[in-house]
Amino acid sequence: MDKRLGKSRTEFRRDGTTKRHVCFIITRLIENKLSFGRGARAKPALDPCQMADNFRHMPEVSLLTFPYHDNLQVAEFVRRGVPARSLAGLAEALKLSVAGLSTTVKIPRRTLERRLAENADLKLDEAERAIRVARLLARATEVFEDRDEAAAWFSEPLNELGGKTPLECCALEAGAREVEQTLGRIEHGVFS
Repeated sequence: MDKRLGKSRTEFRRDGTTKRHVCFIITRLIENKLSFGRGARAKPALDPCQMADNFRHMPEVSLLTFPYHDNLQVAEFVRRGVPARSLAGLAEALKLSVAGLSTTVKIPRRTLERRLAENADLKLDEAERAIRVARLLARATEVFEDRDEAAAWFSEPLNELGGKTPLECCALEAGAREVEQTLGRIEHGVFS
């Protein structure tokens, strides 16, 4: 019996919240292992698609920590199915409601609510748009070196984007490319 928690060791391991926390920590450790000491473009030791399958009960973490530099692995990740509930973690990281993010991913609010209730996967095009936003959030976090600052930047209208917010531009591939170029200019200190 674990006296600190008042539970037996078996109950402690079967507790959903505890498993979620442990998986989150493991995911962060894997993420740190992938990003440090091996170079930014080095091939990860673990297959990210297998890693995502291992954390299927916690997809928001895998969607936010997926290594987006390998397009073939991203395609495989989308093909295997991205759960609709993964949008919750992405919306939280962007400081938005899930309904607010649904407009960018182009899923009607009621359809998204139904998919969340049924624990269904996103369609391929919806998953690609969600991953596009997550990839650009990861890039913005890399540029600003702070996820909160990156999330705030996503909500600010920018002159470089015709007065639109980066999040609005992410709805289309051409707009997402423009957001990525803007991040590159910010990173290299080029002012428009």
